Amino acid sequence: MAEAVVGFVIERLGDLLVKEAIFLSGVREQVEDAKSELERIKCFLEDADGRARRGDKSFRHHVAEIREEAYDLEDVIATFALKESSRNRNSSSKYFPCIVIHLHKVGSDIEKITARISKSRLSFQESGLVQTSSSNSNEIINNRDRQQQEGLRRTFSHNIDSDFVGFEENIRELVEHLKEEEGNLHKVVSICGIGGLGKTTLARQIYYHGDIRRRFDCFAWAPVSQNCQARDVWEGLLIRLSPPTAERRREIKEMRDDEIAKALYKVQTEKRCLVVLDDIWTCATWDRLKPAFPNVISGSKILLTTRNREVAFHADRSSILHEPRCFNKNESWELFRKKTHFGRDGTDSEEDNKEKKKLAREMLDYCGGLPLAITVLGGLLSSKQTVGEWETLHKNIKTYIGKGKTNEQEDTNSGLYWVLGLSYDELPYRLKPCFWHLAYFPEDFEIRAKDLCLIWMAEGFVSTEDAAYEYLSELVKRCIVQVAEWGSTGKIKTCRVHDLMRDLCLSKAEEENFLQHVDLRNQHEATNSSSPGTATNLVPTNKVRRLAIYLNNTGTDELLSLIRNRDGCLRSFICFNSEPDTSYERVMKPLLNRFDLLRVLKFENHTRGRVGMLPKEIGNLVHLRLFSVKDSYVEKLPSSIGNLRCLQTLDLRVKNLYHNKRLQLSEIPSVIWKLEQLRHLYLPQNYFTKGYVERSYFTVTHSESLLRLDNLTNLQTMVNVSANYYYLDRLEKLTNLTKLKVNLESRFKGTIIKFNNLRSLAIYYNDLVEDEYDEDHQLPVRKIARFTYYEIILLLLSCPQISKLHLQVPMVMLPTYDQFSSNLIKLTLVQTCLRNDPMATLEELPSLRILLLDHNAFKGKEMICTSKGFPRLESLSICYLYEFIEWKVEEGALPSLGRLHIVNCLRLKTVPEGLRYVITLKEIVIKHMLRQFKKRVEQGGEDFYRVRHVPSLVFMNTLDF
Repeated sequence: MAEAVVGFVIERLGDLLVKEAIFLSGVREQVEDAKSELERIKCFLEDADGRARRGDKSFRHHVAEIREEAYDLEDVIATFALKESSRNRNSSSKYFPCIVIHLHKVGSDIEKITARISKSRLSFQESGLVQTSSSNSNEIINNRDRQQQEGLRRTFSHNIDSDFVGFEENIRELVEHLKEEEGNLHKVVSICGIGGLGKTTLARQIYYHGDIRRRFDCFAWAPVSQNCQARDVWEGLLIRLSPPTAERRREIKEMRDDEIAKALYKVQTEKRCLVVLDDIWTCATWDRLKPAFPNVISGSKILLTTRNREVAFHADRSSILHEPRCFNKNESWELFRKKTHFGRDGTDSEEDNKEKKKLAREMLDYCGGLPLAITVLGGLLSSKQTVGEWETLHKNIKTYIGKGKTNEQEDTNSGLYWVLGLSYDELPYRLKPCFWHLAYFPEDFEIRAKDLCLIWMAEGFVSTEDAAYEYLSELVKRCIVQVAEWGSTGKIKTCRVHDLMRDLCLSKAEEENFLQHVDLRNQHEATNSSSPGTATNLVPTNKVRRLAIYLNNTGTDELLSLIRNRDGCLRSFICFNSEPDTSYERVMKPLLNRFDLLRVLKFENHTRGRVGMLPKEIGNLVHLRLFSVKDSYVEKLPSSIGNLRCLQTLDLRVKNLYHNKRLQLSEIPSVIWKLEQLRHLYLPQNYFTKGYVERSYFTVTHSESLLRLDNLTNLQTMVNVSANYYYLDRLEKLTNLTKLKVNLESRFKGTIIKFNNLRSLAIYYNDLVEDEYDEDHQLPVRKIARFTYYEIILLLLSCPQISKLHLQVPMVMLPTYDQFSSNLIKLTLVQTCLRNDPMATLEELPSLRILLLDHNAFKGKEMICTSKGFPRLESLSICYLYEFIEWKVEEGALPSLGRLHIVNCLRLKTVPEGLRYVITLKEIVIKHMLRQFKKRVEQGGEDFYRVRHVPSLVFMNTLDF
């Protein structure tokens, strides 16, 4: 959609004319002319885009040309401004002959592009295009929408869709089949049906069903994409079915393929496991997976979802097959009503409600009873407020249906395709590029909301993270994006896209030449292979602005060939890896040399081999706004990283290697202070710095270990900053800082500076002086050696506004409740080694809603929650407390608790008596606990009366020792 691209380029040029005025002085007139010409042609683009969508190939070609001209224009002007800015910083000289020649060439390039845009505009005028004003389309979310978005917020994450409708009979039958004990023959139970029918939703209901949780000991779920790798699926399943220790995870990661298959096979014969394989496409996929699944007498079973009946019976000739029907009219209306909150806001008159209901029922008839189509239609109508808007949409639907019949596309999914297409066309122009970005991510990928928002910011489609989150919330409200997990403060944490919606996204992104994805997981390109239609590229295939690459066993030569065959205009390069067999060093240098216009570079999870210094050519990417080498092996960063003056996000959370059993620290040059636009800084967990000399009037201190960050006034997030390499007092200058994760280490000194803007604080301690081991579990316990408990108190008192606090440092005793922020909503205690009952303090915190006690947070034997304690606590997790024996809850305690997790507290004998008074409890998850504990608490057990009132009682991975 050229209108969106041109609109963003106009804004970018406007910003450059203001912020870089001095550096554009030589070409300012040409830039202003180009901006004016873009503004004039933008008025025609809404009509041109509409005609292109209706199949007018001539307009489609012109629209594509204008989009590319706008991109080229921005590249030329932004590159010139950055080079001029850098030259002025590094030289006092003005205009040498070579500079004058360069200035003339840039001006000439801008004029040529402007002339081509002007020619296209005249062509539009002669063709009779309608000139429109889209000033109002910039406003995506009005006040009413913002109020409705509050309904998106969640207090804590639920695993089951609260808007679930229908399938009651299917659930009953599936649960009965999975509970069957006869012969204990390992069977495959399959759910089969067309895309959008709700197979995954139904499987999720079964997975968390109370009867199923009581029947099986261990549970694991794996999404199976079209290009799935058996190793990836096996590894994920085995990790979920194994003890949740870091050591066990490392063992699994290091296993050969045959070893991991045998281990997965073994655990399913030894325990009663339920494994869900979601969305298997072909028989060949099952053949690759089946060596890890026993076909012998066993208490384990597989729940499989597929669109192909042949797959179900190929997996197991005696497979029990369920084919859910489409929804009837009443079920369709009930799901629609839940998704749109129809009639709940009370703002419509009775007459309007009646008319809307009539229109909605007619539109629902076109959905064919498919839950996905109904859900998306509901999301689409939720953004329409008046009867007139509903009538307009009703007319558009008839147009779409007619067009579908003309194209002979009437099949079982026709009701789904028209509603998906219409939901896309109805997006405001500013949301469409945000939707296209979803095509970056592989099928079934769980997308971190933060990562998505930062990519949108880096690309310039939004200016702030708050605006980006509003855009994401709007996509969720329209049911285009699904929430996978809600964060502790009620914001979206992760999201996903239904595979059919992703197909549409891929098709549109490539049709607009916005993005190309290349799948090298099976040693070949598979661009848009899964799309229902074929995208038509209107520009040469190598002239692509954004590239997503999927790797796992890809060789270096294939990846290098891909890089060399792409045009240098690339703006975004993102790799998704699953242990690729590629040489990181060989790939990075040509990548950095070739694509100097990159704004987004994510080269994550490269763990094969080791990398010394990241190539110095990284400093050539002066346009770069987001750079991440997270979870890759990088030992040293070059000082040239200080050239990245536009960088907004720098993620250096690399993995550290061990050499001769000693951890190798990453070296960070003291040049980060030059990155004045930086907003989010993620440092390695273990690092040191070199190259900074601190001077004063009285002394010269060769502080090779100090990190200079004081002038990064735009910084909002700072993660893994070490007190050994940065004085925390200097944070006072970072007035926009809202999230801080700090490693206290040995040089930490308390501070009395107030950090009033900080909202999230994490404190951890890496500096191990000596190890003390727990007698029973051989777990290292960290000891305080070089700083005092009172210095930690000072740090907490310095942060009066925080709503999230993570403490991972030995403290022996907690601060008093009035030393915590009164705004504290979420508190996590890890390895605090508290000897006294922490509940006495924590239950006084007035705003606390989420509490997690984890890994030796408490080393005492008894905890007591007193009457009226924890007035607002909604979620409580008690995990890995190895000394914990008895928990008491008095009547009247925990009056708001809705969710309780108990994990691996092996000395705890049962749940407290007082839980029977906590009538707000909706879910209890008990994981990695002894079988004796389960027998006491489950239905029929002596203590079941304490939790009888809880709707969901879940036991997972019960232990037998």
